[in-house]
Formats: sequence, C-alpha cells, structure tokens
Amino acid sequence: MAEDPQQPQSPPKATPTRRPKHQGIPICGIVLLVGGVLLLLQTTGVVSWDVWANIWRYWPVILIAIGINVMVGRRLPLIAGLLILLLLGGAVTVASVRAIDGDGGETSSFTEQLNGLTSADVHVAFGGGDLRIHSLGAEADTFIRGQFEGLPADVVFERAGDTGRLRIESSGTGFFSDFGDTVWDIGMSRQAEFDLDVDAGAADLNLDLRDLQVTRLDVAVGAANAAIVVPSGAGHVDVVISAGAASINVVVPEGVAARISSDSGLSSVDVNTSRFPRSGDEYISVGYGSATDRVYIRIRVGAASVDIR
Repeated sequence: MAEDPQQPQSPPKATPTRRPKHQGIPICGIVLLVGGVLLLLQTTGVVSWDVWANIWRYWPVILIAIGINVMVGRRLPLIAGLLILLLLGGAVTVASVRAIDGDGGETSSFTEQLNGLTSADVHVAFGGGDLRIHSLGAEADTFIRGQFEGLPADVVFERAGDTGRLRIESSGTGFFSDFGDTVWDIGMSRQAEFDLDVDAGAADLNLDLRDLQVTRLDVAVGAANAAIVVPSGAGHVDVVISAGAASINVVVPEGVAARISSDSGLSSVDVNTSRFPRSGDEYISVGYGSATDRVYIRIRVGAASVDIR
C-alpha cells in the first residue's frame, strides 16, 4: 500500500549522545608508583629505611591529593596528576631529609649487673630508626648496657633466682610517633644464655651476636634493612626471620654448621651453596647433625631480599 504524500511524517528519533565519563586521575596508582620508587632507592642503599618512620607524619597529603582530584581531576587530569605527583614526591623528600638529619631527642641509658644471672628471656620492640645489639666484650659483671637516643625506651627487668626477664619497648610508638632519629645501642653479656625476640618496624638493624650465648633468635621486621651475624659458640641455635619489604643479610661464622629453610613468597633468597649445599627444599651443611655449633635458620618473608653467607 502506497504512502499518502499528504500524511505528515514523524521526525526520526534522536539518538541520545553519551557524555564521556571522566574518572579523574588514579591516585592509588600514583601512590604505588611513588612507594615503589622509594623501595627501590632503599634496597639499593640510596635512601635510608628510616624514612618510613617519618613518612607517616605526612598522611594529610593523601587528603590533599584526593581534594585536588575532586576539584581539578575531571577537567584538567594532566595538571592534577602532576600536582599530586609533586605533592607526594615533596613529602617523601622531606621525610628522607628528616631521616638523615634527625631532630635530636632524649638520651637515656640502662644498666643491669649479672649478679649470678645465668639465663634470660629478652624482648626488644623497636618502632624505627637504628637498632644495634652486640657483645659487651670483657665486661663480665654487666648483663646489659643500653644507650637510647631519640624516642625513649621503656625498660622492665624482672629477676627470679638465676633467671631474668627483660623487656625493652619504644615509648609512645605508633604511626605518628617521631622516631626517625632514634638510635638504640644495646650491649649484652657473653656469660649468660638468653632467648632474643626482636620486633621492629621501619628500621636499620645491626645484630652482631657472634660472641653471645643466644640459644633462640626470633626477628620480625617490616620495611627494614637488617644485618645479622648469628652466634658462633652457643651450641644449637634456632633462628626465625620474618619480614615484609626488607633487605636482610645473614652471616654464619666459620666453623658453624647451618640448616636453612625458606618460605619466601615473591622474595629473592641467595644462599652460599659452597658452604650450605642444597638438599631438597633446604640448604644443609655437611656434618650438620653432628656439629657442636649449629644454627637452624627459617626464613619467612614477603617481598624481601635475603642473602645468607
């Protein structure tokens, strides 16, 4: 049937146009980028691990970045992205300078004499900064001598006969504490046996235990740079090292046998196989089972670099 030319035609329906969606800029991506670059600089030794102790002070920068994204991100995403990148980079730079220069702080000390002490349980909880634990050398009458600079330490020592219990903890630790300039130097006696637990956050750790009678060592760190020398004459020693994003170097003194197991996730674990040949999923010294001085090292780390020599 032919259409009537006099009948009015209905106008074609207009296709609605979709306005492009502007999601702003990926703040999470920029944060991950800045954090990744910072971790790379730390693992290569360019930036100190202490920076994490200071960086939490600048958490309001995240709120500022979100505000820039809301106000400018949709209209001028490139400019907003550049502003946020400069803002985060500036906060990291200032935190790095503070970690290097420090702000001063309190200085305190603690000394406890042996007085017949033969064994002890020692726990050190360290927020961030530099932590050093080593032998007191020939000072046979002293069990511990600690020097604490920066963030104060809460020290509690309990004695029961010839055994002791020592707790050293950061005073007022938390995400917003000012411990970037903290340095703890702890000297321990060679005469007493003790178990040592070290919990640390963003820190540089130097644990030289070669001359100490440490029978069990448990180290748990976050974003840290750790150098650990295990005992050389303490008999059988159990060592557990747990870490997040860290760089860890372990030295086993000559004459000490070792058994090493690793649950390393995405981490890199490098073991000196000339001293500790691989055996299945572990690395074991020849004659480990009959060795007088031996250490069993268990590595439990996430995104870390571990070197054992």
